[in-house]
Parts: sequence; C-alpha cells; structure tokens
Amino acid sequence: MSAIRFWVDGLETVDARDEGPLGDADKAELDRQEQASKWLKLMEQAACAAAALSAFIGLLSGGRALRHRCD
Repeated sequence: MSAIRFWVDGLETVDARDEGPLGDADKAELDRQEQASKWLKLMEQAACAAAALSAFIGLLSGGRALRHRCD
C-alpha cells in the first residue's frame, strides 16, 4: 500500500503510520528543508520590513516625488 502524502508548511510529508528509522540521506534532506524554510521566513520578514519602510518614507516625503512627475 502506498503512503498517503500531504503538505505541511510547503513541505511534502507522508502519513505518520508509515514512518520508519531515518537514514542519513533522509536526515540530510530534512535538514536542508528546514534551512530552506528558515531562509524563506527570513526573506518574508525582510520584504515586509522593506515595504513598511517604503510606506513610512512615502508618508514623510509628502508625495513630492509624485507631484513633480504629474506636473
């Protein structure tokens, strides 16, 4: 019987009843996926911070750049 596959936090996993001892390659793959997940979360936080900073700077500038372009 094939394992039931589903996704958790963007990572493919199998039904827990089919789990067995992990080999070295499986452990390395899990470590790689965990590191990729951490980097993705870090990049999302950096993007949110950049968007917030950009909006804050836009509010402080009073839209002068937009007025110059529209005139």
